[in-house]
Amino acid sequence: MATNHHDTGYKELFSHPEFVQQLVEGFAPNEIASLMDFSTLRSHLVEDRDMLAENLENLVKKERLEGMLAERQEGRQEGRQEGEHMKAEQIARNLINRTEMDDQMIAEIAGLTVDEVSRLRPEIKH
Repeated sequence: MATNHHDTGYKELFSHPEFVQQLVEGFAPNEIASLMDFSTLRSHLVEDRDMLAENLENLVKKERLEGMLAERQEGRQEGRQEGEHMKAEQIARNLINRTEMDDQMIAEIAGLTVDEVSRLRPEIKH
């Protein structure tokens, strides 16, 4: 959203509570001006500072949350990979136990390396 150069001037003018009070009291009917509680007016500089602090805090929270979500996603992915590897090892164990296939063939079927199958073979008692 583009900022109009007039916005800056008006923002500066209306950032001073005393000016706003004088403006309302000078131009608004007394019935309306008397309804105003000018003690609640604050400088926009304070509001901007507070808004910036809140935005920064929200950004930090968002970044932390995104980081936590990314870590959780990574953990899930690692868990899935570990589970898939364990399943592949179990398939290899079953093939070693129930067939006379060589390690190369079992590795291709189970999705493991030949070395991984070779390390599993001693575990299996025919």
